[in-house]
Amino acid sequence: MDRLPGGALASAVALPLMVMGDARHAPAVEVHLRPLLAELGAFVPTPGAAVPENRIEQAGELLDAWAAQVAPQVAGLLAARATTTS
Repeated sequence: MDRLPGGALASAVALPLMVMGDARHAPAVEVHLRPLLAELGAFVPTPGAAVPENRIEQAGELLDAWAAQVAPQVAGLLAARATTTS
């Protein structure tokens, strides 16, 4: 992402997802990744998800649970956005 210019993700919806080496790094998804995506111009409507590296085999289950929580919000925002841009 270092090579992307400011605004490179303008008009994009971004969902912050991160694989972390240690559970103590979980706040990094909100403290570092979310602001980076926003700085690049992305709309970041949901809390992020962080998957511990030692649970990567269960990433599908972990992300399914996260997606079930955020999907209604994202769907609503995308629908509203589609009606305002059409």
